[in-house]
Amino acid sequence: LLDRRGGGVVLLDSTGTVRRRVAGSDVPGGWGDPVDLAVAGDGRMFIADRDRHRIVVLAADGSFIRVFGDRGPFPGLFCEPMSVKVVGERLFVADRLNHRIAIFTLDGEPAGQWGMHAVTPRQGEGRIHYPVDVAVAPDASRAVVVEPFERRLQWFEADASAAPSEASAELPSLDGVLSHFGPGIGADRDLVALWEPETGSIIVFDWRGELPIHVATFGGAGTAPDRFGRVVSIAVDAETQRIAVGDLANRRLAFATLDRDRETRLRFDPFMGRAAGTLALERIREQAESLRSHAGMRPIDPVGLAWLPGGSLAVLDAANGCIEVLAPPPASRPGIAPLPTEVVSVWGSGTGGEASFTRPRAMSLSPSRDALAVLDRDGTRIEILGLDGVGRPDESFDLPEGVRASGLVWTREGLAISEREGDRVRLLDRSAAESTRWAAGGRGGDDGLLWLPSGLASREDGTVLVVDQGNHRVQGYAATDGAWRVVFSLGRASTRPRVGATR
Repeated sequence: LLDRRGGGVVLLDSTGTVRRRVAGSDVPGGWGDPVDLAVAGDGRMFIADRDRHRIVVLAADGSFIRVFGDRGPFPGLFCEPMSVKVVGERLFVADRLNHRIAIFTLDGEPAGQWGMHAVTPRQGEGRIHYPVDVAVAPDASRAVVVEPFERRLQWFEADASAAPSEASAELPSLDGVLSHFGPGIGADRDLVALWEPETGSIIVFDWRGELPIHVATFGGAGTAPDRFGRVVSIAVDAETQRIAVGDLANRRLAFATLDRDRETRLRFDPFMGRAAGTLALERIREQAESLRSHAGMRPIDPVGLAWLPGGSLAVLDAANGCIEVLAPPPASRPGIAPLPTEVVSVWGSGTGGEASFTRPRAMSLSPSRDALAVLDRDGTRIEILGLDGVGRPDESFDLPEGVRASGLVWTREGLAISEREGDRVRLLDRSAAESTRWAAGGRGGDDGLLWLPSGLASREDGTVLVVDQGNHRVQGYAATDGAWRVVFSLGRASTRPRVGATR
């Protein structure tokens, strides 16, 4: 079985006793994120390693045999393999960001692929959009593909006319291709930053005028210091023009600085974003353990980031249910603000008045910059704490019954949440028994409607921004009453609702 938290494979005997653990040191390059496992008739194990974009093959006794694959779009390569199934002498792989099902021999040789990338949301009839699982009949005559992004299953039948080695998947046309955004968003004053998972890039919008303008794209997929793997959180500091990124695949925080002159006219600058440094998550864990004087912390999962006054950075750690506060060391040269690299506090013990967290999801700094809100208990409670780590139980509260939030932002009007399952954004009214002041959205693709909304951010003009992930765009609503204000993606933005337009 897979031990995702422990980062490896565990072999059990018939009594359930652990016989062997296959750790990262047993696999070249270590484990990234092993997400699925399939076993062949001879006992060989095939493990989909999502963050390393490869398949790891182990013998029946757990000894290493080989790996195959790497990140890329071509046959034999992967982009987040999520599921593996062995049927006869073939291995079927749900290749998520390549939007296809890839087929291999059990020796790792490409043997075909099928499906076609859905160019726009809701396309079906063989077009695949972010597959995460595949089930294949024993005779390989039928298959079912699971696509949570589209809230659907698709059934496929084998093409008897195709040669066994024929690659039947097609590359999508560029016509109509829209932005692909990850779940996180960072915004501060006139800057907005998002992650583009298909290319592994950070996208920056300048919002000095009425509409956001795409001014920079930097990074790209990879392990180099200026590259990104799987981004789970973003924070923007407009004053210093710094962007902090939680990169779970590369197990680090990455920092970038924008070389942007606010006095010049807006233009796209491919060299605006510059890598400023990285900090290994393992280093944060070691410092946090030393500060708390106890070992045993799990590998850090930085699901939320927030820039604090003075240049410190708060890291919401879902794996350990705490917030690690990183402060910059003393400046070595005048005028050079160092990066926050030293853990100075760890909040979340629940002792001495300190706040405590259970399965936190998101975090937001208050508009007055003197408190934090944490979306906790799998999205059913909001904990409020000061910047000393002390909880504020009188201000903390459970969400209305039946509401489960995926995103959180603290606006001047109050706390706003996104509901991924309900396709809504709502502003909570804490003065009236934690009820709702307004709700916006609803399932659909027209402007104002949502599909799988995720991360939230807030602008000083009172606009609540939500990553409308299932529609490949960002939308904005007025914090005062939830009225729709704006929609934007790469290359286009509008403040006029386009009813009936499919996206």
